[in-house]
Amino acid sequence: MDKGYIVVLITTPSKEVGEKIAHTLLEKKLAACVNMVAPIFSLYTWEGEIKTYAGSIPIIMRFAQEGKISASVGDQTESAKTDWAQLHLIASTASWLLGTFDGRIPTDDTKRYPHNILLSIGKQGEKLIGEATAVVPWSHRKHTRMYAGLSHYVELTRLND
Repeated sequence: MDKGYIVVLITTPSKEVGEKIAHTLLEKKLAACVNMVAPIFSLYTWEGEIKTYAGSIPIIMRFAQEGKISASVGDQTESAKTDWAQLHLIASTASWLLGTFDGRIPTDDTKRYPHNILLSIGKQGEKLIGEATAVVPWSHRKHTRMYAGLSHYVELTRLND
């Protein structure tokens, strides 16, 4: 009986964890060879909705190879293939991110002031869930206090490419 060969690919949270698994497999003779490839990257597009009192507004996000995160909201999603707004990352962890991007939440109350979108989302299961907040940019504020900071629920699901 021909045993053949198989290739097994795994992703680890760090190089150290990968090396530990590799050494264990080799020591126990569960693998004849272990190759480690780093850095590994994934490209994803997420699609969902911002839920407002006026209804749902489409949102699309793209996580690109070079670490750039782009987003498009509402009517802007029609031209999203060429007109992505760059997300300016403020903070992030492996399962959460906070950033701002040029976009508009087209509801009557947010239209009163020019605003950007502050996005705070976390991974919960197979979804990205959090809030999209319309915030007046510093360049348009008359005072240091934040006004017109109106938050909305946002939920995105990864598209199958």
